[in-house]
Amino acid sequence: LMPILTCKKVKIDIYCEVDGVLWYLVEGDQELDNGHIRGRSWKRSASEKVKRGETAIQAAKRCMEEELGLVFTPETEPAFYIYQRYKARPRPSNSFPGTYVQGPRTKVVTILHPSLFCPEGYDEIKDGKVRTHFHWERAHDVWEIT
Repeated sequence: LMPILTCKKVKIDIYCEVDGVLWYLVEGDQELDNGHIRGRSWKRSASEKVKRGETAIQAAKRCMEEELGLVFTPETEPAFYIYQRYKARPRPSNSFPGTYVQGPRTKVVTILHPSLFCPEGYDEIKDGKVRTHFHWERAHDVWEIT
């Protein structure tokens, strides 16, 4: 029997419109401190564990601040829209090998204020060991938009 970790998560789709082009932020591969690259197969902007006492929206905002380094002002504060809630069934954990993960999931979408758009993307360095690069792709290249 493998242990099962239950945690709430929020999955965030981040868009930004700049000069009439709609962009979608994609979380790229993670480079671990041993040089190993952990690939990502999904097209998602970011995801975050929801802390005890925190809402999915609060966790989404915290994620954008911590992982992307964004600083919001009253003019750039994003609005978040919940578009799906579901319970994830147990599946092997990417973060904790030998464990399964499950729990409630909330999917949200937001549009980033154009002043916070960084064409080169954003880097998250965690504990000086893990680097994750987030990059922009044209939304119609990621999703079929008609």
